[in-house]
Order: sequence, then C-alpha cells, then structure tokens
Amino acid sequence: MMLQTFASAEKDIPGSSKQFHGPTFLYIEVGKLDDAIAALRGIKVELPERTTFYGAREIGYKEPGGHVVVFAEFTQSAQH
Repeated sequence: MMLQTFASAEKDIPGSSKQFHGPTFLYIEVGKLDDAIAALRGIKVELPERTTFYGAREIGYKEPGGHVVVFAEFTQSAQH
C-alpha cells in the first residue's frame, strides 16, 4: 500500500491533478486485479485500466470520502 501525492501522480499521469479531486491517492497492490475489478463491479472507474511503465496493471476508483483508490497487480517479471 502506498499513499501518493497529487504532485507525484501528475508526473506519472499528466493532467491527473485536474481530473482527480480528493484528499489523497491510495495505491494498493493486489494478487489478482480481475478479482478487485469483479468486487467493485458497478462502481464508477476514475482511472481506466492501464499498464504502467513500471509493469503494473492498474485501475482506480473513488471511495465515498473522495480518496482515489488505485488497485495494481504486478506480473511475476515486474515484481519489485
């Protein structure tokens, strides 16, 4: 799990500071991203699924308090 600042997110996803509004980003590594997506079916996706330059497959949602929660799965070859 990682808390990310909006400044850091802006470097990773240009324009994100305008797109996402909330107190924080919460980044959670999961074993199977598809399981997280299934559990959150029906919840609006804030950050569409993508594969990052550092090898994570991730997707983001906003929780009721306004925090953006990003779930990420790393492949075996991309483990850090």
